Amino acid sequence: MSDNEKLTDEFLTDHSYIWLVAKSMVQYMGFSDMMDFINNNYYIKANLTKNRMIDKVSGVMDLSQYPDDYNGFVYAFAKGLLPGTTIDEINYDFDRNNLLGKYEGRRYFLSKEYSFGNRDSNILQLDLYCQLFREDEDVYASILVVNMSSLYNKSANRKVHSEFDTLSGLFNRAYGEHHNIEYLQYHPDDYAAVIIVKIDDFGRFDIEHRHRMGGTVIADIAARLTDIFHKDCIISRTGIDEFTIFMKNGNVHKVNEAIEELLQEEFLAQNGEESEAYKISIGYAIYPEDSRDYSELSRMAETAVDYLRKSPNAENNFRYDRQMMDAGNSRMGLNMMDIADGIPGALLVCRTDAAREILYANHDMVSMFECEDFEEFKEWVEDSQRGLVYHEDAAHVEKVMGELLETGDTEKSHLICHHITTRKGVIHEVEATCRIVNSSYYGKILYIFLRDIGNN
Repeated sequence: MSDNEKLTDEFLTDHSYIWLVAKSMVQYMGFSDMMDFINNNYYIKANLTKNRMIDKVSGVMDLSQYPDDYNGFVYAFAKGLLPGTTIDEINYDFDRNNLLGKYEGRRYFLSKEYSFGNRDSNILQLDLYCQLFREDEDVYASILVVNMSSLYNKSANRKVHSEFDTLSGLFNRAYGEHHNIEYLQYHPDDYAAVIIVKIDDFGRFDIEHRHRMGGTVIADIAARLTDIFHKDCIISRTGIDEFTIFMKNGNVHKVNEAIEELLQEEFLAQNGEESEAYKISIGYAIYPEDSRDYSELSRMAETAVDYLRKSPNAENNFRYDRQMMDAGNSRMGLNMMDIADGIPGALLVCRTDAAREILYANHDMVSMFECEDFEEFKEWVEDSQRGLVYHEDAAHVEKVMGELLETGDTEKSHLICHHITTRKGVIHEVEATCRIVNSSYYGKILYIFLRDIGNN
């Protein structure tokens, strides 16, 4: 009987949490049976007290040559599973002493989701489940590692909207911030840098090229940033003309070296026979020297960008300095995403085409529909402005909305009263203020502001 067959027999007679997870995963992920599931994933059992491996089972990787001491195995396993990827987080979460501490704190079942990406935008999605238990005097860990990448790929369109910016191919602001804040929590004593890059005078591409070059410029700078900052960096698009690079272990020397390399070539975006030169502005702040708060570091980096734009004599001094804030730049530290999320009301932005695809919803909009996050909100309204409208009001709202979009009027706001249904089934009456806006690269888009005027 093979190790996998033996393990399958154990699962069929065992009613532990790990067995329940495996059993549910078989059907959820579409495997034919438990054996098929085990052959495509990983099971690890270890005696934590003695730092010794008991079982190492997988039909995907040959684990027999990996170390028999637990910590050595976890490190080798993570490196083998994730070549060329930073594995500090997994090593920390499943460190022997850390798990023993969890057991002493009466936390007997742990689960964690990981997403790993490389410069080619390949994503590996892992779910790790760990059950801690005692036999005689020793504490054991039973760990199931499930590769969720197939399900991840099946829902790639949903993930693109929730984690990635579709125009640049980079992480979006929400995912970038989540990752960066979590990283600092796991590495409180390491250096890191927050670097902000902005495209200068981005709005002129609308006027001079009728929207043709805006997307090309975005794609061009995204490719350049990826080429220079691909190692140990998370790059995200944080605004229409703004990108944030989070450099792990980034000190002043490393940041300046990378910026110098970035600025060596002329910035020229090519779209067919059209080409357009453009410029960028850069600013950065260092963790923990400048601040230990990620949001504060981002504000500092943006302050440096705005200061340098207004102070050409400060050229090549990209790091935030307190005098930059004292120089009378009152708008520094704010970007449009901050403002939109801070507006006391529910704001939605969508396309004006037939699908009315949702481009953005602020926190209040998500909360109004009683959803946990933007991804759940988009799922609930089927990623369309039409999904906001209660079915009995749909015909009326569609008629008014069609008339508004046909006029193309960007000067006036229009009011429409209708009902919505929240995810929990509550019906609210709302007043929708709608306006068509010219976007930097989407063309005409629709801004909708909802005000709750009652519920049934």
